[in-house]
Amino acid sequence: MRVLKEKDRILYDKLVRLAGGNSGIVIEVLSNPHRSSVDLRTAIREIEELRNRQSRQSHEPASSISQAATA
Repeated sequence: MRVLKEKDRILYDKLVRLAGGNSGIVIEVLSNPHRSSVDLRTAIREIEELRNRQSRQSHEPASSISQAATA
């Protein structure tokens, strides 16, 4: 990744925080090869969607295990 200017670094850090600390989500959104640019509102929405999807996936196995234990 290229060296970021200070204001870019601050924004990047805030986006990583929004992504729950997962910088991979931020990189995935910002480096989407199917578009030439991304506005901040779109980036935030996509980061939130990916974060929520990963959060749901990490919680599903635990709920499945508890349901199986009670059956």
